[in-house]
This record gives sequence, structure tokens and C-alpha cells, in this order.
Amino acid sequence: ARRACADMAPKRATRARTPTNRDDASPGQRSARTKRAKAGAADAAADVSEADAMDASDARDGESPAASPEAKVTRKKSTKSEGGEDSSSVNRRWRDANGNVAAYDGAIVAAVYNDVLGGGRVAPSVNAVQALDAAGYGEKYLALGSRDAEACTTAHALSAIHIVNEKFRQSVDGFLAFEDDVDGFKNVFNSALEAYEGARVVEKTAVVQFAIRAFSSLEKQVIRGVALPLVSLPLWSKLSEGRLKLELSKHEVLSKHWGKMMKKEAKASKKASESGETHVPVSERKEACWLVRMMHDFVTYATDCVANEDAV
Repeated sequence: ARRACADMAPKRATRARTPTNRDDASPGQRSARTKRAKAGAADAAADVSEADAMDASDARDGESPAASPEAKVTRKKSTKSEGGEDSSSVNRRWRDANGNVAAYDGAIVAAVYNDVLGGGRVAPSVNAVQALDAAGYGEKYLALGSRDAEACTTAHALSAIHIVNEKFRQSVDGFLAFEDDVDGFKNVFNSALEAYEGARVVEKTAVVQFAIRAFSSLEKQVIRGVALPLVSLPLWSKLSEGRLKLELSKHEVLSKHWGKMMKKEAKASKKASESGETHVPVSERKEACWLVRMMHDFVTYATDCVANEDAV
């Protein structure tokens, strides 16, 4: 036992002489740590400088700047997109040389949608959408085009929808920007519905999420007036003739409204034929078709997913 203790004593002494803290490190190690610290400080200063420039731009637009250097650095880092393009270069697309919001250009919106938001080929990265949202892309730039039905293209509507969906994902009311812009919400919603049939799966998913949140916000008048027609009486035209008669026989008031709608529809069809204009039957309008088409897509995709899982 004494010999074993004697053998272990030199080892303990060796471990005691091994540097255990930063003060015992060699000069080379201390020099390397100093260089790393200086490099980190330089990076932090650069981050704060870039954030200061962003704050100056926001101050011109009426927004409050970041409160502290730490907040500025965090804000700058959060605007990096997973696509590899820095938010500052993305923002330069829709701002002028002075950092102010440029005149609306649909080509810019289409480029941002294709290059930054995935263009419908893939789902946009959360970082990319958050960066655009933090810079006010939706409220300051897209809103300019939303008020014009012709300017509200598919790329425009889906860009706005991605930003609204991201706000709701963060438990923020994404429809606040539309409260005083009835035409803007109507144009975005209708443009998305019209493009739904030819849209890709990623785009259809975004539109369905947007519609779900719209129907969950019917207390807002601007949304109620646009969303409720999708679940109104024209939707009943998709029922089979027998089921339609059965349901109308159970609801006398509804049957009267249906009869009035059919009379109005017959007059419109006759007037259109006399004037040589094209008449779209009520059963082929988006008020009657969109919800049915969406449900059909959902059942089809769900069935395919189950089939693929069973195959695996």
C-alpha cells in the first residue's frame, strides 16, 4: 500500500503543475485568445454599424430604432435569409438610393417572390419571410400595389399571403394592415382564389392557410364582406339535384331565396345572350367552385399520403 501511494505521488504532483486556468496558459495561448477577442469585437461593431443604417432608414419611415447595441446586433442577425441573400441586398430592390420606399413596380415584386420566397417551387424559409416582414415590405411596398386590382398579380398576392401567414405563426394579427384598406384585402384574396386552380402545392397550401385565418377573423368587416360569399347560397348549386330539393324542402326561407336567385340568374343569362356577352353560370363562379375544389384537393393529397405510407 505504501509503495502504491509512493507511485501515485509523482502523478499528483504532475497534475498539480498542469495549467488549470487562463493565467497559467502559455504566452502563445494568451496571444491567440487576444486575437480572437479582437476579431469578435470587430464583427460586433460591424453588425451594430449595419443595424444603425437600418435604424436610420426606419426612422425616415416613421419607425422607432433599436433600443440598444445588443438589440441592433440581434435584429441584424435575424434578417439573414436561408437562401443566402442578405436582407440588406433584398431591401435595396424596393428602396431607392436614399433608403426610401421606391415607386411600386410589379417586376420587383415578381423577382422577390421568385428569388427570395421560393416562387412556389419550394416553401419560403422562415428567415426570409421574417426579414421582409421586419423591413416593412408588406405594409410599405406591397400595400401600394394591393389597392390596384390589375397590379395585384399572383406573385403579389402570394407574397402578401406568406407575410400574413408568418405574422399569424408568431401570434400576431396579420390582418391589421388591411383594416383601413378594403380594396387591398379584396384584391389579394380574389387574386389568390383565381390563381388557385393552376397553383403549385406549396402555393395552394399557403392560400388555404390564409383562408382559414380569414374565416377565423370574420369579426373584421373588411374580411367578412370578402370571405362570406364563399360559403353563401351559390355554393348549394354544387349539390346533386335530389339532395338540393331535399334540403330546400326542409328550409322554407332558404327555398325562397334560392328561387329569387334562380330568377335573377335567368334574367342575367337572357340579357347576356341578347347583347352578345358571355354569361358565367352561378355554378361555375368562384363562390360556388373554390371551396369544393379545395376540399377535393385536400382529400386527394391526404389519400396519396396514406397510400405512400402504406407502400413504405
